[in-house]
Amino acid sequence: MDCNTKKGLYFLIIGSIITMTCGLITSIASFFTQDTTATMTIVILGIVSFIGAMLILIGAILFFIGRKEFGEKHQNNVKNAIIIFIINIVVVSILTSAIVFFTFSAIANSSPEINMGPFSILIVIISIVSAILGGLMYYFALIELEDEQGKNILYAGIISSIGISIVTSVYIAGLLGEMFGSISSTSSYSSLSFTQNTRGIGILGVIPSLLFLYAFYIPYKRIKNGELIPQVSSSVTSTAPSRICPNCNRSIPMDANTCPYCGKQFDSYL
Repeated sequence: MDCNTKKGLYFLIIGSIITMTCGLITSIASFFTQDTTATMTIVILGIVSFIGAMLILIGAILFFIGRKEFGEKHQNNVKNAIIIFIINIVVVSILTSAIVFFTFSAIANSSPEINMGPFSILIVIISIVSAILGGLMYYFALIELEDEQGKNILYAGIISSIGISIVTSVYIAGLLGEMFGSISSTSSYSSLSFTQNTRGIGILGVIPSLLFLYAFYIPYKRIKNGELIPQVSSSVTSTAPSRICPNCNRSIPMDANTCPYCGKQFDSYL
């Protein structure tokens, strides 16, 4: 049976590997040199990373299309994940607009000193809110497809994402304070230093990225190995023979040797 969820997970895995690798190489390269060759390399990596992002988008679309393949609960969870994704975009856009507003207000007032208080608070809030909503999105999208190990990996990814977002946002807020403070003082803090330090702390983002990548791989492997069996359409299930799992009491395909919901293994026929 053609499984859009499996295809979506495949594209999500490949796209995530590409974007994560490009981001890591860019962060490391920024520490060593800023000559023309390094700049061109970063530009090329940016293009490759964009390709990876497009693969992630394709994977997300296929994953959404296949939301009905693994039961009603998974279908509703995927819908919730989409709603959370939209809320995340709206909230982050509003908070980012607030930062832009404060920035232009400070420039318009021609103040010799820029108050970094609102900037720092908003940066931290944006990062934490985005991490929490992103974690919830991953949770709803994947939880019904994970085994026990996958669930633990997913929880670890969510927790590490939130924790690292807090550390990263506080650090970047401090860097912005130094950079803006240098504008009205005799001290100097170049944009190059800011970029290098930002990319340096950004390396921490590899940790949750690897965990979420593994959380994608586990359900992909379960579907590929037949542990998770996609359900046929309603028009077919009405006539197709089925049976009840003795562990979770859900309707499963007659030829399944593993319950696609609870993971219980049994003989071909009950």
